[in-house]
Amino acid sequence: MPSIDNEVVFEGRHIELHADPSIPVCRSSVDSEDVYVEAVARLLDLPVPDVRYFLYTSDVSVCSVDKFAADCTSGTDIYASLWPHEHELVHAAAAPLGRAPAFLAEGLAQGMTSETMLDPDERLHSVPVLDSIAFFAGDAPQHYRVASDFTRYLVKRFGIEPFVTLYRSSLFFDDAITIQQQFQHVMGVPIDSVIADWQTAPGVDADHAFPTAISRCLLPPTPPTAPNLWSGTEPVDCIGDFYPRSELLQQNRHTIDVDAPGLLSLQVTSPADARLPVYFNDCGGDDPELYQLIDNGRASLSLASVLPGRHALQMFQMSTSFDVTRSAQWTIANHGPIGSTCDTATPITVPDPMVFSVEWDDTPGRWTLVQDPVNGDRYEAWVRFEGLNQEKLDVHLLDNGDHVVTGTACTGTCNALTDCVDAREYGPWNVAPNTNTVYMHLTTPAANAGSFFILLFDGG
Repeated sequence: MPSIDNEVVFEGRHIELHADPSIPVCRSSVDSEDVYVEAVARLLDLPVPDVRYFLYTSDVSVCSVDKFAADCTSGTDIYASLWPHEHELVHAAAAPLGRAPAFLAEGLAQGMTSETMLDPDERLHSVPVLDSIAFFAGDAPQHYRVASDFTRYLVKRFGIEPFVTLYRSSLFFDDAITIQQQFQHVMGVPIDSVIADWQTAPGVDADHAFPTAISRCLLPPTPPTAPNLWSGTEPVDCIGDFYPRSELLQQNRHTIDVDAPGLLSLQVTSPADARLPVYFNDCGGDDPELYQLIDNGRASLSLASVLPGRHALQMFQMSTSFDVTRSAQWTIANHGPIGSTCDTATPITVPDPMVFSVEWDDTPGRWTLVQDPVNGDRYEAWVRFEGLNQEKLDVHLLDNGDHVVTGTACTGTCNALTDCVDAREYGPWNVAPNTNTVYMHLTTPAANAGSFFILLFDGG
């Protein structure tokens, strides 16, 4: 195998990472992937392996798929130009089960780590390639996608234990007929019948097929700093970026446990020279993902209605200067149940921002956002609409002289608690001299009732 000159070795509980010295590996990522390997082994009911991971700066010449260089695993040794490559970590964790047919081995590794599913029409016309030689000799990328989608369906339908039994009792070089016979022996039904059922079934994502091994959700929950409030300031030392022929997917990670449904806000700030992608996801549910790109020190805020359960916060640094560690301040607040009616802004007891909700019966109306603002203050508002046809909705933010003060609008995403929700961002705007009130004004040319929720904070 290729050697790594002047390698830097990171020793975790289970992973021994041998990295090229030019690659900025963050220590916390090794700890996180130790936890991931433990979770995969626990899911498969196997002992946790000791993994040697060799991280190169160029494509690894010892491995290839369809004549292209690729990361690969031999037993519990991984050779890669990507860190962390959790697909390969799944292979290493499953090594004690033996070398299974490619559609099972790659289906498990890809099914646990990929975020994509086949489209319904694509699934309807797909068939898993059972022969391992044909799997890698043909359209390998598509065979991986099909195997991943099919494996998730198998695990969701039959459970992980029968799947592991099938995996353990099948061999890489088994022909299609042998695999079909073994499948019926273990699963109790013909594989052709199961494939036909899968082709017309809804897709299953990784979070629902393998809920106990979602890598972003495995760390112990961060305790709240106050009731329904989580916050922190930390160095974001995990780089996520592309190199000439290597890639880093490291992340600073946190989990939080939300106890009650409500309107949740995520606010992140960072230094002026930082680029920090930030993700906030639930763990195995259907709440929307929040995404922000914190660029040039701009504070960013997102909100969504969430259900109780565990959620994950992930962030990493994108920069051309890797010798400088940036820090980030983040705050997550659960503002409580949504849907109460009010005519004026009623700030709740959180440091900042303010939030309130309004039920609207399509009558043109004004709602007070800010009373007695300080001249020259800058404000930003995030407004989410539920059940409102925005093609028939006119929204303005006005000062007390009826001067329009809104900025550019942008669209949002859908919400798990209600039908489709649209979010628009207004501001920042400067409060003009002699202004004592800022309003939100809504009108519509046709019947258009629903709810909207406003989050308002000082734009600095």
